[in-house]
Amino acid sequence: MRLILFATICLTLLTGVHAEEEAGGEDQARYRALATFASVLQMIHDRYIDSDKATYDRLIQAAIKGMLQDLDNYTGYESIEQHKESIRVLGGETVGVGLVVNKISNTPLEVITPLEGSPAEAAGIRPGSLILEINGEKTAPLSMRECLKLIQGKPDTKVKLMVKYKEDASYEVSLPRKNIAFGSIPPHGVKVIDGDIGYIRIMVFSSHTAADFDRAVRKLQKQGIKSLIIDLRNNPGGLLNSAVDLASRLLKPDSVILYTSSRDSEDHKEETITSYKTAKAIDFGIPVILLVNSLSASASEILAGALMDNKRAVSIGSRTFGKATVQNIQELPDGSAIRLTIGRYLTPSRKPIQGLGIAPNITVEVPHAERIPFYSQLAIYPGIIKPDTPNALTDEALAKAVEQLKKPAPAPKPKPVEKAKPAEKEKA
Repeated sequence: MRLILFATICLTLLTGVHAEEEAGGEDQARYRALATFASVLQMIHDRYIDSDKATYDRLIQAAIKGMLQDLDNYTGYESIEQHKESIRVLGGETVGVGLVVNKISNTPLEVITPLEGSPAEAAGIRPGSLILEINGEKTAPLSMRECLKLIQGKPDTKVKLMVKYKEDASYEVSLPRKNIAFGSIPPHGVKVIDGDIGYIRIMVFSSHTAADFDRAVRKLQKQGIKSLIIDLRNNPGGLLNSAVDLASRLLKPDSVILYTSSRDSEDHKEETITSYKTAKAIDFGIPVILLVNSLSASASEILAGALMDNKRAVSIGSRTFGKATVQNIQELPDGSAIRLTIGRYLTPSRKPIQGLGIAPNITVEVPHAERIPFYSQLAIYPGIIKPDTPNALTDEALAKAVEQLKKPAPAPKPKPVEKAKPAEKEKA
């Protein structure tokens, strides 16, 4: 009824818009645009051949989608279910069976690891298993998104998986879908390399990332690490606050993390976001290296830019993705939501990132023909320079990071010896 009332008001404006000559130009433009929109809305609703496709709800929803799609690649509309899933993912939770998976085109879905305490772990699904079918549908021809959509669903419903482990016979298992809390740092993404180098792989920046990072650091510190590698490769970003939390653990308090500008700020003034003092801070004397690539985006670039510009870390890999816009998710009255770009940001040295990315300090490129198998290997064997498996590739960026951290520290330059001044003669 609200939509119909809105349309009626707009149609009234269509006939009365010329009476608004005394209103400001911007008001007139708004009235004319609303009137045109209402006219088209009513025409489609009344005359389109398939009336079930021309309900007010469907037309308004389609209009909202069209408006948002025309703005930029990161602005968009989320249905009620999509919005619920976004909230779960950004909160570090999803509905599923608790599998971390990988997908290569035209091959079955591969299990990297089951999550601790999940239905998948309880069912005994092992790392390296293949999910041949989901509810009877073969996974090989499907995309990763299509596979995940089949596995995920409403809590307490069931999904059937056809599983095969190595040379064993395939078997079917029925698993209950549950609310699964997933870490942004996978269990197999925390390890010690070469005796005393800590390695942490961050998959996404969610509301749990800082806590996951703290746990990982504590675990590595107990093993006596002297330096740290943070792997941001293939990390698409996530929550801005999460990147700020991590930067604050690695930078001195009040260090600039980024500059932002938006129409929401007073007089469109630029805002400076700085690091805060925290008891979780890491010793500033511990060397840090970041691993980045062309799929490191958004919050990953915020963290990388902050640490690089503040001379806190050296980055190795390839130029990052180049997304320097901030999105706000605004829930609508019906439970759906819009994702709206509201700001842009610059690094502490005011380098632009949007469309450009961040160049690493040391460039190590993965050959184009090797990228897909390398990304698959990275997901399964993070923190391992060359896995002991057939056709394994060398992680050249990781090898370079270890090489840099193993270099002996430069000897301090000796201070120049001051020449003794000749003794002054006493005056008579």
